[in-house]
Order: sequence, then structure tokens, then C-alpha cells
Amino acid sequence: MKIPELFFKDSEPVPALRGTITLLDDAGMDDHQIIQWLFTDDETLPGRPIDHLRKGAKSEVRRRAQALAL
Repeated sequence: MKIPELFFKDSEPVPALRGTITLLDDAGMDDHQIIQWLFTDDETLPGRPIDHLRKGAKSEVRRRAQALAL
């Protein structure tokens, strides 16, 4: 599996990505589902979760990830 380029910013991993992936994994998602979720538009954000994480706006993304675990 290749690592998506958008998982990096300035040659470093996106800081909020690890915790978000952990939340999604705890919700029962596999790697494919996690990547799909991160790259799918969410009208309630609006936009893709990965784009918000890259901008440093992790709170709303994490709220949605936590809701999946319930």
C-alpha cells in the first residue's frame, strides 16, 4: 500500500493524522475504509477531512471520527 501524498505537509506527517486514524481504527474501520473516509467530501465540514487536518482544524474532524465509534 502506498502512503497518500496528502498525509504529509512540508515533508513531515500531518500532526493530527495519527490520532484521527486511531479513532477511526477504534470505530472498526480497516485501512481502506479509513483512507476512503479521509478523502470523501463531508457536507457538514464542508469538504474532505484530510484537507481540514492539513489546515490544523482537527476538532471537527475528530468529533465526526468519535461519532463513528459510538
